[in-house]
Amino acid sequence: MVNPAFNQPDTTNEQRFNAAKISESRFYGIMTDPWFKEQHKNAVFQMIRSNVGSIINASVKTAQQEGRNGFMDRRMLMEMSGMYVPKQAFDHTTGGKPIKSFADISDGDDAGK
Repeated sequence: MVNPAFNQPDTTNEQRFNAAKISESRFYGIMTDPWFKEQHKNAVFQMIRSNVGSIINASVKTAQQEGRNGFMDRRMLMEMSGMYVPKQAFDHTTGGKPIKSFADISDGDDAGK
C-alpha cells in the first residue's frame, strides 16, 4: 500500500484494496491498526528519504524562477538552510497577537560569556 502508483490523489481506496488483493473490510481494518500505521509512516518516510536529492534539486530549479513563481521554494530552501528565519509568528488562538521568535545562530562556543 506504499506503492507510489497507489498514493496518487486520484487513486481510490477500491483500487488500493483490489491491488492488495484483500477485501474492503480487511483494508479498512488494516488502515486503523496502530502497528500498520507506524509501518506505513516509516515506509513512506524511507521512500521520501531515498528521493530527497531529486526533491531538493526540483525545489532549487523551481526556486530559480524569477518573480513569484519560485517564491515559496526560495523561502522553503532559505528556511531549511537557516539563512532565513521569519521575524514573527502569529498565534491565531490568542487574538492574533505576534509571538517573537529568535534563531540561535551561536556557534555553540559559550567560552566567551
